[in-house]
Amino acid sequence: MAKTAGVSVGSLYQYFPSKDAIIAELIRAMRQSMRDDIISTVAFCADRPLRFSIARMVRAVIHHHTHANRRIDVLEHLERHLPPDPQARQMLDEMRSAIAQMLARHHIPQPAQAASDLLNLIFGMAHPALHNGETNFDALANRIEPAALGYLGITP
Repeated sequence: MAKTAGVSVGSLYQYFPSKDAIIAELIRAMRQSMRDDIISTVAFCADRPLRFSIARMVRAVIHHHTHANRRIDVLEHLERHLPPDPQARQMLDEMRSAIAQMLARHHIPQPAQAASDLLNLIFGMAHPALHNGETNFDALANRIEPAALGYLGITP
C-alpha cells in the first residue's frame, strides 16, 4: 500500500495505526464520494419532476460504481471484517435524509422509509449487475428506473 501511495511504510503508519485503519479510511472516502454524488444529484433535481430526479439518481449510482467497481468490490468485502463505522452510517443517513426530503416535496408517503427502500432497490440492482460484468449502462438504468418508479407508485 505504501509503495502504491509513493511513501514509506513508516510514513503511512505515522498517520494510520494499523492496516485496518487504512482500509477503514479508504472505505470512508468511497462512501463520502457516493454521499456527495447522491446529495449533489438531489440538489440539482430540487425543482425537477420526480421521474427526472429518479433517473438522475439511478445514473449517479451507476456512474459511481462504474468508475470504481473493482475498488468498491474489494473495499466492501474488506468492510465485512471491520467493526461498524459510525461515520459510514452517518453518510448513509445523510443520503437517505436528502432523498427523503426530495420525496416529501413530491408528496410520497412515508418519505424516510421510501428513501431507504429506494436506495436499497437501486444499489441492489446496480451493484450485482455491474459486478457481473454489465457494460450497457443505459440498459441497466432503463431496467432500474421502472422498478424505482413502480415502487413509488408512479407508472413508468
